[in-house]
Amino acid sequence: SRNTRYFSPYRSFAVMLGIALLALPGLAQTKPFPTDQALFLQEMTTFLVAADKKEGRPFMEEVFTPVWNGAYYSAAQRLRIVEVANFMLKKRFDAFPHFRDYLASVAAFPNGGRSATEFDAWMQGLDKLVQDGRKQNVVAFIATCAGLFTNNTLLASPSTAWRSRSSAFTFAFDSVPLVKFARTDLVCTAKGDSAVIFGTSGTFFPTSGMWRGTAGRVTWERAGLKPTATFAEWDHPYEVRMKSSAFEVDSVEFNDPYFERTMMGKVSDKVLANVDEDNASYPRFESYDTRMRIRDIVEGIDFEGGFSMQGAKLQGYGTKEQPAFLSFYRDKRPFIIARGLRFSIEPERITSDNVSIQIKLENDSLYHPSVSLRFLRDKKFLSLIKKEEGLSKAPFYNTYHQMDMFFEVLTWKQGDPVVQMGNLQGSTQTRASFESFDYFKEKRYMAMLGIDAVHPLVRLNDFSKQNGGKFYAQEFAVFSRMQKQEVIPLLIDMANKGYLMYDPENEWVEVKPRLRQHILNSAGKQDYDVLQFNSNVDDGVNASLNLLNNDLTMKGVARIIMSDSQDVRIFPADRTITIKKGRDFTFGGNIQAGKLSYHGKEYYFHYAPFTIDLLNVERGQGPTR
Repeated sequence: SRNTRYFSPYRSFAVMLGIALLALPGLAQTKPFPTDQALFLQEMTTFLVAADKKEGRPFMEEVFTPVWNGAYYSAAQRLRIVEVANFMLKKRFDAFPHFRDYLASVAAFPNGGRSATEFDAWMQGLDKLVQDGRKQNVVAFIATCAGLFTNNTLLASPSTAWRSRSSAFTFAFDSVPLVKFARTDLVCTAKGDSAVIFGTSGTFFPTSGMWRGTAGRVTWERAGLKPTATFAEWDHPYEVRMKSSAFEVDSVEFNDPYFERTMMGKVSDKVLANVDEDNASYPRFESYDTRMRIRDIVEGIDFEGGFSMQGAKLQGYGTKEQPAFLSFYRDKRPFIIARGLRFSIEPERITSDNVSIQIKLENDSLYHPSVSLRFLRDKKFLSLIKKEEGLSKAPFYNTYHQMDMFFEVLTWKQGDPVVQMGNLQGSTQTRASFESFDYFKEKRYMAMLGIDAVHPLVRLNDFSKQNGGKFYAQEFAVFSRMQKQEVIPLLIDMANKGYLMYDPENEWVEVKPRLRQHILNSAGKQDYDVLQFNSNVDDGVNASLNLLNNDLTMKGVARIIMSDSQDVRIFPADRTITIKKGRDFTFGGNIQAGKLSYHGKEYYFHYAPFTIDLLNVERGQGPTR
């Protein structure tokens, strides 16, 4: 009948859906908040409690209501508060955290004893963001305000937070909202680490995340150094992008007990994970002056270059144009000079992974373009180590004895009159080889040809005629019709063989006389020798340089071939020889020249005339008929 009442599943579903939608936080308030003071409080309370009863009710009753019903805000100010709330409602801001943080900021002004003038400046900045209509800017500003009022946090992201140790900040407006800080400490925390700028003041720009400050100080305390002893400070303006966990300030004054005077330079800091005093690599300082000279940086060692501090590690540095120098003295004169871009100067050691080295021997020297340097302070022990890569594969070039010297490590203890040459402890290598500057082997020369129709030395020599033997790698690549990446390994190999000098930073080449010399040797147009000393020992010391007379004693030498064509061979007694200036050498033992044989205790070989003085011969044997 017409009065019969019946159940409709569709109607029931619609009612339930409507109730559910009303319960959603974002949809609980569908009409604007009223401007009436009491009604606004009532509807805002309903809105927040519907979103989160557990947090909403105590927040409204204990935090916001006392302020809203108090005498702090004027009618005009209340109206502006409601207008911003309605903008947020229209833009579908969430009840939590957005509305809660907004109302908490409103409550913080009277609760924090802040002036109405400061509130007006804050609201002016917020109004500007609202009028621009960009929700994300309003969200960011409200989040900043919530962080500031809660724990002085200026900016927080999932990985980084910047905060002030002082709550003495004020809001201002100058075309954009500002937060001004009187003297405070700024702290950046991230990944369990923290960086601090002490004693600074400045302005934070919430919409850009930029800090513009004046003055400050950075200490090395988290690297284990005393904050009153090692620090950088400045009194001029600087900027920090607070969305980053790093910052840099130019023109700072750096102080450290290691130096007698203050140094000018730049300081940088970065917050990293898993940092302790032992592995801290920040803060960092780098001096502007790259030609500072420190006498006796360690007793008997001078340094010239720039300085940087990385954590607790002091580093000397240079540039390609002006490398840093580490000079080891002997008898009050420079003896060993290392040139490089970086030296790590620690309490226990001085190290560098890549230095060129020069050891002075009267007016000559022993030179290598690229070795690792290790100096142990307590033992006063220096090691120069070759690596099997790049230019480090080259031999040590000895202009005093006029030899290319192939070995792994050169060592010297300060004060000792001996330099030792050999192989690293624990190395499987037992051999070392010294070759005359004029050594040549046709077999070795032809091995460089490979499958190429033109010998690489011939091609380099032909190109050198166009430029005086000085050119860039790219220019040679164009001449050779090759790619530069194909040419560079060739140039490094030729440099390691002594045919040219190669600067990998600038890719600059300078051809050496040996290149043309070996071309002439192969053509039979110039004399050469086959003088090569090969050592094989088990104790790791293949040769020793006596610094009192520059004699080079080599052990483990079983045989020396003096001439292939005339079959002249030497078999040293005790497998030991002493090499003197200009490839002269002394020895005892046997000499075989064809069918002639001599045995004696003392011989002297003169390189220039290529003759042997038989100073103490015990017996000789000629051919028998």
